[in-house]
Amino acid sequence: MCESPGNPTCTLVHIAKVVAQAGAVPVAVDSTFATPVLQRPADHGAAFIIHSCTKAIGGHGDVLGGVVACDADWGKRIRKVRAATGANLHPLAAYNLHRGLQTLPIRVRAAQANAEELARRLADHPA
Repeated sequence: MCESPGNPTCTLVHIAKVVAQAGAVPVAVDSTFATPVLQRPADHGAAFIIHSCTKAIGGHGDVLGGVVACDADWGKRIRKVRAATGANLHPLAAYNLHRGLQTLPIRVRAAQANAEELARRLADHPA
């Protein structure tokens, strides 16, 4: 299990190296801070990708939830645990997350543009 980028330090983990070092042990990556727009850990071999949907994915601060993305085989196993523990979203939360997903790429691009402009202004400031 690793988090990349790490919150609050923004420390990046070389996911492919972690996967290689783990060998046959499945690797889970908490990719909440990067969102699915900016980082795709599965492309680097991660077996599980975890996101807190309460943050960027939901986008409105009105949902508590999370997601574990994985392949179909792992998904079948996880669904059994989810059903047994009651870890299911209620319909309104699912709708609200769907709403947030529709604007996620737009919001991420806007946040990046704002951060770039802020960095430029700070770099150009004489202080």
